[in-house]
Amino acid sequence: MTNKPPGISAARLKAIRARAERCPGAPEGRALRDLLDENARLLNDLVELTAALPPNPLTVAERASLIGAARGETRAQTGERRGVSYDTVRTQLAMVRRRLRATSTAQAVAIACINGWITRRDITPEDPR
Repeated sequence: MTNKPPGISAARLKAIRARAERCPGAPEGRALRDLLDENARLLNDLVELTAALPPNPLTVAERASLIGAARGETRAQTGERRGVSYDTVRTQLAMVRRRLRATSTAQAVAIACINGWITRRDITPEDPR
């Protein structure tokens, strides 16, 4: 499971570029071009940072169980949410700790966060607004 990085959609970027081209000398046009340049720079930085991250050693199921732990769910709650048993979640978390050479599930969560294998967006439920 990969998360789509936050950013501006291609359609929105196209609309912003068109607006910037309509008023090239105006302050609005210059500001929009500056924003587009900054967006391109940040996306380039994101690609470089992502390429530098170590590969994720976790399976999809192990990652899902670790996200449950990061959210503060009990193993039973994680199992219920995922449709698997408590023992399955317990086993998956044991495998995560072993794979990451972590001494605790909390340490495994920290390792996964530091390496970008789970993100704040994974842990924090989205605002339903």
